[in-house]
Amino acid sequence: MKIAGVRLLITMLCLGLCASCVRAPVQRAGTARDSQQVLESVVLKRQHQDNSLSALAQVKMSKNGKSWSSTQALVIEAPNRLRVDMLNFFNQLAIQLAVADMQLSAYVPKDRTLYTGMPSVDNIQRFTGLPLAVTDLVALLLQKLPLGVMEMSSVSMWDDGLIFTPSPGDEYWLTIVDRRVIALEHRVSSYLVYRMLYAQFDSINGYPHQLELQVPLNDTVVKLRMDDVELNSAIAAEQFILSPPDNTLVRQLNEL
Repeated sequence: MKIAGVRLLITMLCLGLCASCVRAPVQRAGTARDSQQVLESVVLKRQHQDNSLSALAQVKMSKNGKSWSSTQALVIEAPNRLRVDMLNFFNQLAIQLAVADMQLSAYVPKDRTLYTGMPSVDNIQRFTGLPLAVTDLVALLLQKLPLGVMEMSSVSMWDDGLIFTPSPGDEYWLTIVDRRVIALEHRVSSYLVYRMLYAQFDSINGYPHQLELQVPLNDTVVKLRMDDVELNSAIAAEQFILSPPDNTLVRQLNEL
């Protein structure tokens, strides 16, 4: 779907996955081992390759033994702009979420209420179910390391890729197969904070059509099937501003 189509749909997001804190690395194909310099160049290219995305996603979210599905329209722009519009099972608008710079807005049609506030981790979790910073969420959807991680990290190799360490005990493990990042894990003091898995890469633009986000801290798994993907198109700032109907109640999140 072109950006115009995504804008008309404008509908989306909830994310997550339950996963073991014990590392279960993705198995690497039996290919010759690349040098650390080559692998770092793969990651560096990935960091600069895609800076915006619009897509239609089929999303299945599982949390605490329950699961539900939705159709979601995504519009994102690095490093911290996000638009998620979600349709429920009955193809009705369930929620609209927009984050731009230091402002979060969420419209819930059934309550006829627009919630506004800072894009804190708590507020992102309130509307997506994920305890993640918006910069992490945007980076993961664009197959990037979060903002500042690559620039601040020491880098080492492990059997299946690279480890980026911005500070002691804070690590990002990348699994790299055939010079593609197929898994990214954030670990703090050996505990898994989140894991993103990438699969079914497009033969033309290299973007994965299957993504799976696992967040063991709140027993959440989100599986996304990405269609109508458009990368690096200009996105107007207005896309990240919600326009709810007249007579919508406006509430400040810091007053709840």
